[in-house]
Amino acid sequence: MNPNNNITSLPGLMIETAFNPDFASKGRQKSIDFINSDLTSDSQSEALVLLTSDCLSNETLTGNVYAAVFIDAKMTVTHVFSNISSSEVVPPLKEAIDMAVSKGGFALLAHGGTPSEHEKFLTENFKAGDHVKLIYNGTEITLEQTLAMAGHHAASQIKLNIDGNTMYTTTETTATISGTVSNTDSNSTYRISVQLFDASGNKAGSAMIGVDEKGKFKGSINLLSGVNYIDATVVENGNHLGDTTESLILFRKDRVTETKDKQVIMWMDQYSSAKALNTA
Repeated sequence: MNPNNNITSLPGLMIETAFNPDFASKGRQKSIDFINSDLTSDSQSEALVLLTSDCLSNETLTGNVYAAVFIDAKMTVTHVFSNISSSEVVPPLKEAIDMAVSKGGFALLAHGGTPSEHEKFLTENFKAGDHVKLIYNGTEITLEQTLAMAGHHAASQIKLNIDGNTMYTTTETTATISGTVSNTDSNSTYRISVQLFDASGNKAGSAMIGVDEKGKFKGSINLLSGVNYIDATVVENGNHLGDTTESLILFRKDRVTETKDKQVIMWMDQYSSAKALNTA
């Protein structure tokens, strides 16, 4: 799935592979055809597509995608895949997607109706650990600069701010989660995913909170007795932006209730009572 309906390109944008100093002074370069575009569009054929972390999901890697290279925020290759199945996403591929989403990376995809030169370029020139470059008109640029010039925003620019303290003790059975999301895209929709974990790290609850047009949100989640670990993450157009996650630690202290039977003692003033009793 992809939040962008329009095909976006940046003429002059290229990916440069790592180079072997024994054979060349720079790596091989290849033009990137589209950025964060709809992979289901019939107008695309045999294209090299760049998808950022906010546009990556399991669904994007099904269909006519024949190879994928995952690159982290430091421009280091983390995974290379070829012969991607069109019917299911294999576990290692899902792990690569999750890593890219959580670390703010991106993927290069060989997309088209049939396997193409793009697939060969990705599978033969990239390997895990390589440091690669984005080149625009001969100059190295960052991913953020690429997106700005293409009219997109980087997922890492979106900020989640939680109101109040992020660590406290409470006697309430629920916790209110409120705050604001900033640097959003007016054409996108946002929610806050709240995940609750117990002291052992096991998931124990979840909630989804809506974000209004001003970026504000407010909701609640049920608490466990004792320690509660809570992660709040921005969800943009259905995609979890892992690098926006904010964490809270709450300790729920049970209220003390006096339900035990109390011993009632009647005190009688023996002197005054003795006058009222005739013991003679």
